[in-house]
Amino acid sequence: MSGFLSRVVSGIGTLAARTTGLAALGVVGYDAHVNGKLRAETYSQGRAADRLSGAIYNNSMMDRPSAVMNRVKDKIFKFYLDHNIVKPFDAAAGYFRGAAASWMTSIVPAVMGLGALLAPGKIIPRISAIGLIVYGGLRVFTEGFGIGRFNRLNRPYKE
Repeated sequence: MSGFLSRVVSGIGTLAARTTGLAALGVVGYDAHVNGKLRAETYSQGRAADRLSGAIYNNSMMDRPSAVMNRVKDKIFKFYLDHNIVKPFDAAAGYFRGAAASWMTSIVPAVMGLGALLAPGKIIPRISAIGLIVYGGLRVFTEGFGIGRFNRLNRPYKE
């Protein structure tokens, strides 16, 4: 009976470690998705502003005066104002930049989560899960409560 009980307890520990790894990857993935959505919007708006400023400059300058070319430039400028052809592509590029940046800043919990979830055996998943719990606790204390974090607002101005 004691052999069966030790296998059950050992299985529960490994299951808890793998669940911890899955939860960590879920949190990191969710943060990456949210940051990707935010970056997609700002990146596409910035690119649209750059294109529009280029169109304004192009519309206001002419090498030689021409009434026909002036009308053509006005039509092209109005096209730049009204079209949304490239916005989805800019948004996709911004999303992937934001998501990749978020994954890179969260590389420690992502690697420990992968270790807890996919590592063979019992030792490595448990060590990774313990590391995740310690890392998460430290993040809650430093980011959530501000414990151990230098307060830059109360710092006197020095040159």
